[in-house]
Amino acid sequence: MEGKKNACCPLISIVLGCLFLCAAQVSAYELNKLDKLSLGGSLTPEQNTSVLMSPYDIFSAGFYGVGDNAYAFAIWYTHTVNLTVVWAANRDQLVNRSDSRLHLQNDGNLYLSNTNGSTVWETHTGSNSFNVSELLLLETGNLVLLNSSGGSVWESFDYPIDTLLPDQPLEGNTQLVSRLGTGSISSGYYCLYSDYDNVLRLRYQTSFAASNY
Repeated sequence: MEGKKNACCPLISIVLGCLFLCAAQVSAYELNKLDKLSLGGSLTPEQNTSVLMSPYDIFSAGFYGVGDNAYAFAIWYTHTVNLTVVWAANRDQLVNRSDSRLHLQNDGNLYLSNTNGSTVWETHTGSNSFNVSELLLLETGNLVLLNSSGGSVWESFDYPIDTLLPDQPLEGNTQLVSRLGTGSISSGYYCLYSDYDNVLRLRYQTSFAASNY
């Protein structure tokens, strides 16, 4: 009986060690979970665990790897195996890992820059009239820039890519553009939109140039 006890000890030690390691990893993740991005704040691809989270962790927003040293700033469902992406700022102009960043300037403009410092995408909200105070990810999956009064001055729901979430309208000049293929988030050849007669139409196009929001 004593021999069996001793034989179990190494196994118990291994199991406990694994549990402590998992707990440490979860704790590290929790410490880097952001509920907002304030003026002057940044996110980079190198901060893998520094992501914006919705209040109940349903959605995450951060840098999503789509290839060898290729990243999009995206929103995805947090608790899916393959991180189902529902929105991306730069689906057709990916950035590199090194020195790229999403930055909320002190003037309120939110921009994404590549390794060489060039601006890949921006919200054009850098003026006193917008009075931006912070960036939040809502429980609906909507990424919003808020002013000091709590009002929305820009939101990702106004610029869908290929996915509509519950409570997200498809109206005005907005449109959905298909993905190029499985495993890709790049723009494809089919466009779904509501025309001026309020008729929902699907159009095939030989090329699509994503607009800079």
